[in-house]
Amino acid sequence: MVTRLRRTMVKPPENTTVRRITRRRLGAPEPAPARRADADGKIVELDEDSPLVEYLKRVRSTPRAMRGGDYLHVSDLIHRCLRKSALCEKYNVKPRPQVLTLGDRFTFAQGEAIHDTAKQMFVESAPNEIWGRWRCHCGFLHHEEPCTLEETDVDEVCPQCRKKCNIYEEVPMFDDELMVVGNPDLLHYRQAIQAFHVSELKSISHDQWKDLKRPLPDHVLQAIFYWRIMHRRGYPLTDHVSILYVTKGWVFGYTSPVKEFVLKVAPELPRLNDMIEDAIAYRDAKKSGRLPIRIKCSTTESPDAKNCEVCQLCFQER
Repeated sequence: MVTRLRRTMVKPPENTTVRRITRRRLGAPEPAPARRADADGKIVELDEDSPLVEYLKRVRSTPRAMRGGDYLHVSDLIHRCLRKSALCEKYNVKPRPQVLTLGDRFTFAQGEAIHDTAKQMFVESAPNEIWGRWRCHCGFLHHEEPCTLEETDVDEVCPQCRKKCNIYEEVPMFDDELMVVGNPDLLHYRQAIQAFHVSELKSISHDQWKDLKRPLPDHVLQAIFYWRIMHRRGYPLTDHVSILYVTKGWVFGYTSPVKEFVLKVAPELPRLNDMIEDAIAYRDAKKSGRLPIRIKCSTTESPDAKNCEVCQLCFQER
């Protein structure tokens, strides 16, 4: 069933920028600057060598807060120091946000655009198989209960943005025992065999993509862990997972810009043992206060330790 999310409308206070803009828009339009019909426009010498670059130099680095919540994300098991996370929670220390430079923001934006485009391509090609949550462009209409697009009212149009409710959103999968959550990029419900196929989408630089002969280890762990969570939750699954790599570069003509690696799950499952142990240690630390073991740093002079906000606490405690 489609659920309508109603936004809270807050009346802006008087004498604010919002109020002034609203009054101006409701009033008569401002006349365009007068221009003599018999004369060309004035030409003024540019006073900067790189005006656009100067604007970008003013853009501040953007902080991105660390992911929080009761459940640990699968990617955090791969990349985050869980001892540091447990210490921050134990002593109520706020982790420093990740600082995104201008280059980071462009790179992430490119990756997000590729991911969104790829997902919608799959939706267009297999509306009866791509299984997820669905929303319209503005989010006023959304399906909270996962299903395929064909199971929704495909003709319904949002009264706010006038768009259909056909934008794919990932389905979070929760492991309540380990207190871990994962968001598979794409879930195909294979009608012929009545099973879900777990897939991950990754975008990488063109040079890296050209040389790619096998999936990267971290991406394998991530996809296999998603599969494991769904298996433990009772979903019928194929015995393989897919990892699809999309190049961020340009390819000639009809050359495929993607590489798919299809992995059999069973041989890869033992590789998750260390991640499962880490998840259990972090879960237990939240209950008992006993910290996960230190893995990354051998001394306070280790590179990661020098930039850690709980370094001293880490080496004081066992």
